[in-house]
Amino acid sequence: MNTVIIFALTALDSTGANGQVFAVSQPVEIGANNTAQLDLTTIVKTASTLDVQASVSNDLTNWSDLGSATNIDQIGFKMLSPDETVTSRYIRYHMSLTGTGKAIFTGTLHLSQQG
Repeated sequence: MNTVIIFALTALDSTGANGQVFAVSQPVEIGANNTAQLDLTTIVKTASTLDVQASVSNDLTNWSDLGSATNIDQIGFKMLSPDETVTSRYIRYHMSLTGTGKAIFTGTLHLSQQG
C-alpha cells in the first residue's frame, strides 16, 4: 500500500467570495494500484457544504470525475468509501466549499492493489 498526503493543513474561506471556493490536490500516479481511498480530517467547518470529488486522467490534461461527490457533513475523521478498479494513470481530489464560511482539513490518500 502506498500512502500520500495530498492535502496538508488546507484552509478554504468563502467569506466575501463570489461563488464556490475550492482546492485541488496534486495529481498522484496510480502505478500498479487499482484502488484509491481518501481519509479526511476536518478541523473546522462553518460553511454549509464541503464536498470532495475524485477525478482521473491518463495525460494530466483531460480529467473525468470518478463516481460522485461526497459531502463532508461532520468535523473529525472520515474514511471515504474506496474507489475500486481505477484504470487511469493519475488521480486527484477536488474539495469545494459552498455557502459563507470556512473549512480547514487534511487529507491522506491510500493506494493499493485489489484482486
